[in-house]
Amino acid sequence: MNVLIAHTRTWDVFDEFSARIALHHAHLAHSLAKSSEALGYYTVASTLSEAGSFVDVAATLGRAELLIGLSVQPQGSPTHGSVENDARPSPPANANNEELLALSSRAVRLTKGMGGTLEAAGKVIQGVTSTEILKAK
Repeated sequence: MNVLIAHTRTWDVFDEFSARIALHHAHLAHSLAKSSEALGYYTVASTLSEAGSFVDVAATLGRAELLIGLSVQPQGSPTHGSVENDARPSPPANANNEELLALSSRAVRLTKGMGGTLEAAGKVIQGVTSTEILKAK
């Protein structure tokens, strides 16, 4: 009986923290310039977390930031810290500007009122995707 109770508690802990663990993996992959892995982990973290929670907002924001970075980097420029054969990571084939702007606006919406780093990062995304900046590009 005690084994069953301990097993149930372990599973509850995993359920509670699995989204956060996926978010940590996403941040690690993102920092190592492993864009496809990071996008996958951001998606998992967002899916496993409660809508509007810290993890959901952070995962959505990270995904938007990564896709923006991949879409605006010139073809010939090297990525800082790239370890994947010095090749420029490319955005997913199905990512287009309208989807990217929709994801970015969702990320900005989610960060409003969160305070701290999340709200500041949301303001950066809002600035980067503003009409004036997009026209200047």
